[in-house]
Amino acid sequence: MTSINIHNIIDYISTILKKSSMNIIVRIAVNLFFLGLIGIIFYQNQQIIPVVWNSLSIQKFVTCLLLYIISLVIQATIWISMIGYRQQHWYQGFDDFIQTYLMGRLPGGWWKWLGRITVYRALHLSKTTVLWVSVAELALLTISGASIIIVVSLSSPIWQSLTVFLSLILAWLFFRLFIVRRPECHHLGSPWQLIWYWCGYSVAWLLGATILYLLAAPLSVTPLSLKDTVLISTMSGLAGIVVQFLPISALLRDIALGALLNRFMDLPQIVMVVFMIRIIYSLGDMASSWITSIILLLMRHRLTNKPRSDTPYTAE
Repeated sequence: MTSINIHNIIDYISTILKKSSMNIIVRIAVNLFFLGLIGIIFYQNQQIIPVVWNSLSIQKFVTCLLLYIISLVIQATIWISMIGYRQQHWYQGFDDFIQTYLMGRLPGGWWKWLGRITVYRALHLSKTTVLWVSVAELALLTISGASIIIVVSLSSPIWQSLTVFLSLILAWLFFRLFIVRRPECHHLGSPWQLIWYWCGYSVAWLLGATILYLLAAPLSVTPLSLKDTVLISTMSGLAGIVVQFLPISALLRDIALGALLNRFMDLPQIVMVVFMIRIIYSLGDMASSWITSIILLLMRHRLTNKPRSDTPYTAE
């Protein structure tokens, strides 16, 4: 390699670091955190690892990983739509979502909110817009999750349909009273848009329940149905939302999941299920981060020689 090529490479790397040094540092730090977390999980559970691999086939592992990534894609698509990204900038919005989603996995859920404010302010979106859209996201996740629990618990189709209708009305009222009134959130006023957000988050909840069913059903002592896993997964997820700003939120979410699984399996099986979920979710988060980083680099390389738009990433 010639000295000119080396010089060009050094200049290129320096340019990247100058433009997005904080982005790279955060991404590396979060990925190192996840690698360390996976290492700690393996180290602390050495005795159950052989049993886990015997009960978890490669097909089931890949299926759960893909289901989790699909859930992330759905949530990212909704968030990008709510934040008001233009269509030609969606790839950037998806990368921003994954980056800040990873930050939310750090101890204390406020990292996710702080990361969003930092990242999206860099894209010329106001801090207030990001904050209120985050509140809207949290409200929709909570309302859709609670409605799923009620619907699954009911046996009458009429009451189930009524529950869905009332949850949509509640979400619409919340948006009207607290979100859409704000000038920066006028684009969230469409009822049909709200329905699709609610449906998307409901699908994400059900995908999480499917992952739990695939992992827990073979290990259960008492028969575990898909209905049971929907209730358990959604309830533990809502518990995680409630405690998300605490430093030990991940531990409390695992405890809630274990307590709900307690009547279906013994403690060793519960530990195995929690262990497998943590590994799959951590690997899914890392894989999503790497994939979006590669896609973003390819897109930037493709657009390098094209005229650059001076239009900022603002909410429409």
